[in-house]
Amino acid sequence: MKCISLFLLLFLNVCTPKQYFKESNERGKKVLGLIILLDPWKWRRPECCSSCSCAADRIFTFQSDRDGNSEIYKGYDSLAITQMRLTTNSFSDSNPSFSTDGKKIVFVSDRDGNNEIYAMNAGGGSQTRLTSNLFNDIDPTFYADGSKIIFASDRSGNQEIYTMNSDGSSQTRLTNNSFSDFHPTISSDGKKIVFVSNRDGNNEIYAMSSDGSSQTRLTNNSFSDFHPTISSDGAKIVFVSNRDGNNEIYAMNIDGSSQSRLTNNSADDSNPSYSKYEDVILFESNRTGNYQIYFMRLGYPEIRITNNSYNDREPSYSGVFGSSQ
Repeated sequence: MKCISLFLLLFLNVCTPKQYFKESNERGKKVLGLIILLDPWKWRRPECCSSCSCAADRIFTFQSDRDGNSEIYKGYDSLAITQMRLTTNSFSDSNPSFSTDGKKIVFVSDRDGNNEIYAMNAGGGSQTRLTSNLFNDIDPTFYADGSKIIFASDRSGNQEIYTMNSDGSSQTRLTNNSFSDFHPTISSDGKKIVFVSNRDGNNEIYAMSSDGSSQTRLTNNSFSDFHPTISSDGAKIVFVSNRDGNNEIYAMNIDGSSQSRLTNNSADDSNPSYSKYEDVILFESNRTGNYQIYFMRLGYPEIRITNNSYNDREPSYSGVFGSSQ
C-alpha cells in the first residue's frame, strides 16, 4: 500500500518505513529517529504492523526509585507514558524478570527482613514469597518454559547458583566452591547456563550444562565481566565489561569468541536484556546523570525509553529468553 503522507506513517501506522522510503528515501531517513521513538517495533517488525497482535512482546519490567524507594514497574519500550507501578510498600523490590509468556514476574524483596525471591502476576497481583531463609536470594530468572527459576544465593556462606520449581519447591544447588557465582541466565532450550564467577580472581563469565557440569570460562582478562544474557537462538551473549575503563555493553558468541563492544561513552551502561528478536536490547545507563532505560537495535541509534529525574534500572523484556539481573 502506497503511503499518502508522513502523518499517516507516524500516527495511523498504515505503512512501514520501508514503504515510505520507496516514496522518498532521503526524506525517510530524516524521520527514522522519530519513527523509532514513537514505536520502534513497527519498523522493526512489519508483521506486527499488519497483524497488530504483538503488543505483549513490547512490555518490559524494571525497578525505579521514583516513588521514594525501589519498586517494580512495567512499561512499553515504545510508549513511556504507559509505565505502571506493580509493587507498593516501604521496602526494596528489585531484580525483576518476566516469564517468557509475559504472565509472571519474579523479583527480589527485603520486605520480610532479608532479600528473598517473590513471584507475582504481570499486573502486580498475587505476590507470593518463593524462598524463605536467613540469607540473600537474588538474580532470579525464569526458564523459557516457565517450569523453573534459576537464581543465586549465599545460603551456603558464599554466592552459588541454584534452581527451583516456579512454585519455590525443589531448590537445588548447581555450583559448589569457595568463591562467588552469580548473575545466572539460561538458554531458551534449557541446556546451557551462563553465569559470573570470581573463582579466578576477578569477575568473569562462565558457562555450564543445566545440571551444573562442564563449567567453562568464556572471558579471560584482568577486568570485570558480568550481567550476561543469552539471545533466544542461543548463539550470542550480551554482557557488561569495564575492560575499556568504564562499564559498557559487549557481545560475544556463545563459546566466548568474537567479543565486541556495543556501546561507547563515558557513562555506566549495564544490565542488558535481549528481546525475542536477537538484535534488540534494553539496557540501563546513567549517561544523562541518573539511570534510565534505553533501547538499542544493533547498528541503529540508541533510544532513551524512560525520562525522569530518578533511577530506572534492571530492565527485563516480556518474552526474553535468559535475561539476567
